[in-house]
Amino acid sequence: MPALTHYLVVDLEATCWAGGERRSEAEIIEFGCVKLLRGGLQEDGEFQSFVRPERHPKLSEYCTRLTGIQQRDVDAAGNFSAVMPRLLEWIGEPTAVTFCAWGSYDRFLMQQSCRFYRLPYPFDPEFIDLRLEFRDRFAGRIVPMPQAMKMLGLESNGPKHSAINDARNAARIWRELLVG
Repeated sequence: MPALTHYLVVDLEATCWAGGERRSEAEIIEFGCVKLLRGGLQEDGEFQSFVRPERHPKLSEYCTRLTGIQQRDVDAAGNFSAVMPRLLEWIGEPTAVTFCAWGSYDRFLMQQSCRFYRLPYPFDPEFIDLRLEFRDRFAGRIVPMPQAMKMLGLESNGPKHSAINDARNAARIWRELLVG
């Protein structure tokens, strides 16, 4: 097994409906990933892609309003089986990265998607929940990402519920916690 060389800060957007219905049927509709080198925490690239859902291919109005993702975005995208190989090619060696996310839901979604599409979960078992790291290292309590950004004096990059913007913001928080 290769040495861990990077943190992979991931944010995923998923199909959703008002009132949280069908949450167990949520599918990834957008990947946002930022790679950070472990030594020095410099950014080592970004990956963003929309994903076409298969179980519920039509996005709910609620999902479109919340995420800003349009039906045409997912219609023009490949499904998870098509996007995942592109992500893995971009990553390089998936067992050399530590999967990180703001909360554990993104890892759950990734694992659930791999099971649904019968693909192996490619990442090292180590996982860093950045929300819990922020609680333990800085705030003493769990706070939403926008509040964490304010507490650290950081400006938010772009709108919430954009996977790449949220991944960038989470990566900035992680760097601040490790370096600051």
